[in-house]
Amino acid sequence: MRTILIGDIHGCADELEALLARTYAAGDRVISLGDILDRGPDVRRSLDLLYQVRAEGILGNHEDRHLHYQKYTELPAPNPVQLNTHHLKTRSQLLPEDWPWLACMRSFIRIPEHNLIAVHAGILAGVRPEHMQASKLCRVQLTKPDSSASPWSDWEFDAQGEPRLGGFAGQDLARGYRFWTDWWQGPEHVVYGHTVFQKPRLTEQNGVKTFGIDTGAVFGNSLSALVLPEWKTVSVPSRREYCRRVPGE
Repeated sequence: MRTILIGDIHGCADELEALLARTYAAGDRVISLGDILDRGPDVRRSLDLLYQVRAEGILGNHEDRHLHYQKYTELPAPNPVQLNTHHLKTRSQLLPEDWPWLACMRSFIRIPEHNLIAVHAGILAGVRPEHMQASKLCRVQLTKPDSSASPWSDWEFDAQGEPRLGGFAGQDLARGYRFWTDWWQGPEHVVYGHTVFQKPRLTEQNGVKTFGIDTGAVFGNSLSALVLPEWKTVSVPSRREYCRRVPGE
């Protein structure tokens, strides 16, 4: 049995279908690294494709927002969670039976046979993911070696592999924060999404690897997966740009 880990889908159902056609065979384990929802053209079909292959889901920051909003819809108090047009479009495509699946998303998944942790965004150095809040596991980008995380930043990499910063990231770098993989020393390898790269990003320190596989499908680049046990990345090009990148969104 192989394991197929898929980066941020964001409603790119055509690309997901093409990626599964290239990678999936009956009996394979499929894990979405989260951010299935919002921004893209067809969240409904993206979820249905994942259901068809019995995929497991890791909580992304977009699912986290929708779940928090949903929780407050059942309470008499005003809903403090703000939604934009992308969120509202997503909610119009969700069915009642989607909510239990979304609510069961885990904040990380260990794959012990490959000494690998799958997570949406990142892990603080020296901290076991079991000891981190789900809200940080699905958002962390910039950290310090003392395991403190920047409260909010927006970080991605351009075609030359150079960081492109938004939010408070420039200030954070001046205060000694670095992208979390700079500090990660394992012992497990990590595969993650959330931070956009032009192509899958591999780092390695002392034999410990990290794989960044959010390659901006919804922004017109590609949808990527890490396939085990081959440890190979597979990408399919996006059909078009569905959404423009808005820092901090």
